[in-house]
Amino acid sequence: MVRLRAEGAFGEVAGDDGLIRQALLNLTRNAAEACGTAPNGGKVILRGEHFQRDGHAFQRITVFDNGPGIFA
Repeated sequence: MVRLRAEGAFGEVAGDDGLIRQALLNLTRNAAEACGTAPNGGKVILRGEHFQRDGHAFQRITVFDNGPGIFA
């Protein structure tokens, strides 16, 4: 079982709604697959940060998971 949580601020951004949605879905699905076998269950967090700088609006979205990471 994988738990998904969204936190923070999410605002509107310019761009193709469908492509942005698909990119976020792919990132979230990848994170869920990476942590799906975690001993205490998988956890995925989408953290949003919407802010203004120099008169422009920005949106930062970070995806965290408790998967094992990438090993070489």
